This record gives sequence, structure tokens and C-alpha cells, in this order.
Amino acid sequence: MSIPSEDVIINAINHDIRRNILRLLKSKQMSYSQILDHFALTSGKLNYHLKLLSGFIEKNDEGLYRNTQLGDRIINILEQFNDTIRDEDRPFLKKAFASQLSNRKSFLRIRLVGGIYLKIILLSTVFVLIIILAIMYTLTGVSILYVWPFYLLSSIIGITGFIWVFKQYKPAKEFVERVDKLLKNSE
Repeated sequence: MSIPSEDVIINAINHDIRRNILRLLKSKQMSYSQILDHFALTSGKLNYHLKLLSGFIEKNDEGLYRNTQLGDRIINILEQFNDTIRDEDRPFLKKAFASQLSNRKSFLRIRLVGGIYLKIILLSTVFVLIIILAIMYTLTGVSILYVWPFYLLSSIIGITGFIWVFKQYKPAKEFVERVDKLLKNSE
């Protein structure tokens, strides 16, 4: 089985944090905490990026990270490539960039507007469960006088949640529309 070297390299450098880690380690060795401080990442995110750079970076016996020969060569190739981009290439880059951004708008819509729909569904479920509990308590003979504070508090929280979600829907939808408009204007 041959290793798909292009795919491995592109996957390693397809995030700016990983490219910047390679650039940073090109000139010096750094500890984990130095890299963490430099990028202001959470340790989980840094671990993720360092793991994807395996083979391009390595950790020596003193616990310092450095580029491997392959990591240095990849950064050199990227720098050389960036130097060869001409002014007449810029419209093509802009078109590619706009096309890549337009694919992200659906993700933005799902996260903002879809997230609000999910909150409405969850709040509705909680509200229905509260009603079911109220019916169950009254059927089992528990006096409503003992549980009315719970129902009242739950109802207030549920209604407040619905009001908050509905107030968030319009600004979220407007935000998504503004981003979509900006993306269309950048094309």
C-alpha cells in the first residue's frame, strides 16, 4: 500500500494554526507550554494540531518540539509558492476564496438558526414533561398544594426560555442574512 503523500501533506497544512506552528518551529525549538502561550489555544486544540503534524514535527529528549526535515521542506515550498503568486493570479484566488466561503454559509445558518430551532424543541419537551408530571401527581393523589411552587417555577422558567429564544431568532436570522450578503458581494 502506497502512502498518499499529497493528501497527507495537504491535510497537515490545511489549517493556518498548523502552518504557523511549522513556521514557528522552523527557526527554533519550543516547549509545549511555549507553543500553547504563543497561539493562546486550549491544550485540547493544541494537542489536536500537534497530532496532525506528526511526521512534520518531532519532540526531542528535552521535551522541545522542532520541525523534521520534511516539516522544514514543506514550509520552504509554501514560502516559495507564495513568492510566485503574480498580480494576474489574484482574481483567481479571490474567486476560489469566495467559492470556499460560500460553502460555509450553510454551516453558519445551521449553527445559528438551526440552534434556535433545537432550543425551541428542547424547551417544548421540558414544558410537556412538566405537564405530564403535573397530571401524574394529581392522578396519584398528591395534593397540588404541595407541588404548585415547582410547577409555577418551572412554568416561569419555561416561558422565559421561550421568550428569550424567540427574541434571539430575529437577530440571528438578520446576522446570517448580513453574512450571506457580504459573501455575495465578495464574489
